[in-house]
Amino acid sequence: MPVNNTIIEHILNVVAPHHCVGCNEEGSLLCSVCFEAVTEGPTPLCCFCSAPSAMDWLCTSCRTIKKCDAVWVVGSYENELKNLVHAFKFERAKAARTVIAKLLLTTLPYIPTTTIVVSVPTTPQHTRQRGYDHTCLVASLIATERGYKYQPLLKRISSTRQLGKDRKERFIQAEEAFAVVQPLPRDAQILLIDDVITTGATVQAAARCLKEAGAARVFVLALAHENLK
Repeated sequence: MPVNNTIIEHILNVVAPHHCVGCNEEGSLLCSVCFEAVTEGPTPLCCFCSAPSAMDWLCTSCRTIKKCDAVWVVGSYENELKNLVHAFKFERAKAARTVIAKLLLTTLPYIPTTTIVVSVPTTPQHTRQRGYDHTCLVASLIATERGYKYQPLLKRISSTRQLGKDRKERFIQAEEAFAVVQPLPRDAQILLIDDVITTGATVQAAARCLKEAGAARVFVLALAHENLK
């Protein structure tokens, strides 16, 4: 009989407790003090052009030409958030999914309960390496907490890495990166979950695919935004 993963994680946390990615305090991956500091966040910048944005992380100009109807981000990709993503993706700290989901839920405003939650899929190679699709785990938790339906509507049809690519190369690569794998309900409203937005190429390509498949609106929720140097 399989043992519940939550029980296993609890036992591991007792014998090998986590340390805060911000201040190294023992007990959790993000202590309450660092959690509060992170959620205060910086002034939002548009995730596509880095212009100041009064409402969310999408400026007025990009709102009219991109495929995303709103973008919400917890904060900049630095310090605690950068360490948290690194632990989740590269150190197999699967418990980070709960912390990340909590941060995202703190940032997410009210949207209708008919919203469908979709994650930006990880490449099959990275899923095999980590043993899990990190964005899928977080998206599932968010859907459960808010009472939304989670559906893995997207699949990657290209596994080209964007790390080290410039802005133009990222947008070109992302154009053919995704496909919708099942029909969408009529006038579907989608909440697209990603971890880090750099140029916005990935979420724009994913949003475009979803809208071409019939989605009426696509909102984006991400943990962090990183300016491409």
